[in-house]
Amino acid sequence: MPTEALLAVLAGALLHAGWNTALKAGGGSASDAVLVVAGSAFIALLLLPVVPAPSLASAPYLGVTAVLHVGYYRLLTAAYRDGAMSHAYPLMRGAPPLILALCSGALLGEDLSAVA
Repeated sequence: MPTEALLAVLAGALLHAGWNTALKAGGGSASDAVLVVAGSAFIALLLLPVVPAPSLASAPYLGVTAVLHVGYYRLLTAAYRDGAMSHAYPLMRGAPPLILALCSGALLGEDLSAVA
């Protein structure tokens, strides 16, 4: 694995752990979630000059993604407000890939093998 890729993965893991810890430390309030998303948006704005603009055809997918992320952050803040981080974090990180895998057949026509 190239060093740059490894550093990017480690930086992503550090940011992810940091914002989840900040949400839990803040008591799982909606305002804390807004601050986390605003920080992410700021980082994304810094990258805009060096990445190509998305295709107009991707707009519906970006819209659906935005709606799903609002729901995810609402669930995440509720989980951190009402539960222990040791329970909420694995559930909130593990549930989306599982849900996607279970829905991929009906929604995307993807058939997963038993191993997958």
